[in-house]
Amino acid sequence: MAVPKLLSSFIDALYLKKYFGRWSDRWTIFRVWLALWACCLTWIINPSARKAGQAFIKFPSDPTPIYLTQTFMGGIVVCAVWGWSVLAMKLALLARDPAKDQATYAAVNQTIFRENPDMQPAQIEGRFLEKVFTGIFLQAGSSAIYAVFLFIGIYFVFLIRAFVPRLFFIMVFGSILLCIYATLGPLLPIWYAVELGQIFMIPYGYYLGITVVCSIFIVPQSVSHSITEKLHAQTTMIKEALQLSPERLRNMDDSQVAAAIAEWDNTRNQIIQQAELATLQTGFLAREISMQKASGKDVQKLVEMVKMMRFCLSGQSIFIRHVHRRVRASAGNTRTDGEKTPVAQASQTSVESLPYASAPALRDLLASVAASSDRQIRSLQKGVEAFTNFLDRETSMSHAFSGIFKQPPVVTEELEAALSELKQAIAEAAAGQGEKSSADKPTSNRASYLHEVWQMFLCTFSSELETALEFVLEIEKRPVKLWFPGRQNGPAEEEVKKEHAVPRAMRRRIEMALGGDAVLPFEEDIPERIEGVASSLELGQDSTMSDSERRRSSALNIIQRIYRGIDWFFTSVESTFSLKVGILAICLAVPAWIYDNGSAEFYYREKGLWALISGVTAKGLFSGETTFGFIQRLLGVIIGGVVALAMWYISAGSGHGNAYGLAAVFAVSLALFIPWRIWNPNFLTHITATTSGALIIGYSWYDRPDSPVPVIWGPGQGWE
Repeated sequence: MAVPKLLSSFIDALYLKKYFGRWSDRWTIFRVWLALWACCLTWIINPSARKAGQAFIKFPSDPTPIYLTQTFMGGIVVCAVWGWSVLAMKLALLARDPAKDQATYAAVNQTIFRENPDMQPAQIEGRFLEKVFTGIFLQAGSSAIYAVFLFIGIYFVFLIRAFVPRLFFIMVFGSILLCIYATLGPLLPIWYAVELGQIFMIPYGYYLGITVVCSIFIVPQSVSHSITEKLHAQTTMIKEALQLSPERLRNMDDSQVAAAIAEWDNTRNQIIQQAELATLQTGFLAREISMQKASGKDVQKLVEMVKMMRFCLSGQSIFIRHVHRRVRASAGNTRTDGEKTPVAQASQTSVESLPYASAPALRDLLASVAASSDRQIRSLQKGVEAFTNFLDRETSMSHAFSGIFKQPPVVTEELEAALSELKQAIAEAAAGQGEKSSADKPTSNRASYLHEVWQMFLCTFSSELETALEFVLEIEKRPVKLWFPGRQNGPAEEEVKKEHAVPRAMRRRIEMALGGDAVLPFEEDIPERIEGVASSLELGQDSTMSDSERRRSSALNIIQRIYRGIDWFFTSVESTFSLKVGILAICLAVPAWIYDNGSAEFYYREKGLWALISGVTAKGLFSGETTFGFIQRLLGVIIGGVVALAMWYISAGSGHGNAYGLAAVFAVSLALFIPWRIWNPNFLTHITATTSGALIIGYSWYDRPDSPVPVIWGPGQGWE
């Protein structure tokens, strides 16, 4: 039994179940696998190894429009950072002492020829580069200019990252390029901007071309399809949440109800996570070509409808928490020794004196609630299931590909039956409320409160679900068509009232908390003119300020703006975060600029550049985020190192590397770890793991004896 359990844990940890899930997940894995494997081959094959090298890329796991947009923005950022670094190199060269550089150059040449006068040109070049990386050409003025440019560049890169978190990967690319120039540039006494840029720009261009081609031509995914899948995941979990009905709660004890609430909360948190992922993508709906029955505007409306159903679950949350409180109260009131528990003592005035204080009375109350709403809850469950099945058909592989050659079948029976049953249940509930007399009401207002809360939840959820079913029934009757970018494929402001969604749901949630009888003000008219207060236009017209007073007021406004800007620079969260990262970058780069004590030689020999990159990219906006980020990175380095060593020795054995073995090992390893890389929420861990693994295998491959790419002070192979 231990082996199957261990295998199951391994499959869950690596998210390998995605291979057996939805077809779009499998195609996403294949698209990413093909792109990454092709990128690995570019630095395994000798002809392309000299130019390809190693670089960081964002693999094409996102829908095609999103990936292309982010790639375009990434290219702009990388080119801007490269231009900033080139400017730094130009100014740094102007600050150098040419006479000192010439004297150093002559001394190095004499030393090399003195060691071996018969050296070949390639050997002379290699020895000269070794001397360069000891820092013999470092000058204080040049290093100071690089330090200033590094600080300013890092500040603005991370300021953008703080304000726009979704640009995290793009800003990482920019910060890496800044660090490369700031640490390698001071070593060189000549104009070397283009050659130094090739270290990053050429491999970045290679890999970018491969990933873009895969994103466009290897089963591209539209944003509409991606969001519809996330809506399907939400409605599937909403269907699970609706299973926690009064009938199920009736026979549960305190611990069982607590466990059911914990499971319900976990389900709702997962719904919210899926909703946040869908919200991040809705802005791309108007920028794509998609082919399905629902247009981008329709998908936007579906997002709003599912959002309203998600908000309506607040009523169910209030209900089950009241039930839990009463279960605990009844448990505390039924001790066998007759002594009151702390729960009962604390609730004596508010619980024990009421008719539901005992367990039998509470079960009877829940039975009454279940009996009064059995038809309606069953119609809700059936309606959500029909809605979920529609989303499943809309995102299925057969549905997507059949639209290319023929129209898929129209399946309206389930939707029509669910909608009809839901309308009947709503009508019966409304009729029952209207015919209910005062004699039929429970004698205790507290006892009837559960009825009110549950009925309010059912009514609000039924109303939203009815609207959603009518809408998807209309979509189901359409043919599959090709939707192009444009207004018809964007959000429909006149139909989707996004600003009303949250207030309307909040009003319903407050009504449920108050018992459903409160009438709350909503959408009150806002007067254009408040009595006794003049508008700014009128104030401007009636003003009798002199020209000197206006100039003085304008000067004061300028001073206030300057003061606010300075205050924001030193006190705002985003600016102080960027300042800290800039200072950290300078501190970690300083050893690369010191020559007299051998600091620069140690820095480059021990690959101090990666300490600089790891430090600035691990810094978080807040201290807790930073601490957790460093822990994640440490764990990622350990995981990536162990996996990379295993991959290297499996492919190379006792030799110095085998291209065919490494290509085969990469093919298998990528297939295993790509699902973990895509869907693991701890992205810092898997980013660091994959980066560390690539560095270990890459340096091992480049440090072999017959490598076409010379590496100065390479760390060696494998465990070395």
